[in-house]
Amino acid sequence: GASVFTLVAVATDRYFAVVRVPKGKINGNQATIIIAVIWILSVSVSVPQAVVLRTEYEAYRDIFICGEAWPSPKTRGYYTLTLFILMFVLPLLTIGYMYIRIATNIWYRPATIAVSTRSNTDTADAKKVWVVKMLVVVVILFIVCWLPLQVITLATD
Repeated sequence: GASVFTLVAVATDRYFAVVRVPKGKINGNQATIIIAVIWILSVSVSVPQAVVLRTEYEAYRDIFICGEAWPSPKTRGYYTLTLFILMFVLPLLTIGYMYIRIATNIWYRPATIAVSTRSNTDTADAKKVWVVKMLVVVVILFIVCWLPLQVITLATD
């Protein structure tokens, strides 16, 4: 949970630094609050699982078995769907939206220095292309890394 929320926080920080320049940098107090919120959210989404977790001893095999004892299969399904939305869909939409706004802002932003030669224009355009590609890569990697787990979890619950 913390890693997904951290990725959202990084995207938000980049968004404010690029798109909302006057409000750009966060200060130390804001960073502390953001970190605290990330961990509070991460712990909060795990609490239901901690509540239903059970350990049983199987004497005939001489082992302990961990499992979840949900009140009903429906409850487990609701929890899984909620996690899918909170830990994949909403972060993906948030990161995607912010990175699209960053990319369009960078792409259509006029050059900040006087571009007098063709090579300077080419260099500036190449940098824009590189930044946009990196933003796309971050979103694609988020999907590639998190979607398989989400699909398996949804399919097995």
